[in-house]
Amino acid sequence: MIERMLKARILVPLILLSVAIGVLHTTAITYFLYWKFWWFDMLVHFLAGMWVGILVIMIAYIFGLFSRDVRPTGKRLFVVTLFSALMIGLVWEFFELNVGLTFLTMKGYVPDTLTDVWFDCLGALCSAFYFYYIGA
Repeated sequence: MIERMLKARILVPLILLSVAIGVLHTTAITYFLYWKFWWFDMLVHFLAGMWVGILVIMIAYIFGLFSRDVRPTGKRLFVVTLFSALMIGLVWEFFELNVGLTFLTMKGYVPDTLTDVWFDCLGALCSAFYFYYIGA
């Protein structure tokens, strides 16, 4: 059961999202889409949040945090994916700031960071919603 689910319902979306995020980000950097379209960063963060959510669900099943025979409760699924996306999103934003990947002033950085983390979390919640109501 878990093997088929991992292949069809978790692994395939994870790979597709990885490719989509990679293509979108590379295209955005090449053609300055993050600066031309105010919403483009939000789209990429939303998809990245979905990717994190799916990855966390897969890891939770592999390591036994979620039972292979019983569907996890909605609360547990949503909390695990939301917390994971929040932590990974904050670590990413901290990394961007410390390595110099952001060109915003501190005044502009805070709202941008909050928006980025919000869309990371929203994407993760969508992946939790999918797996609770439709998927695994």
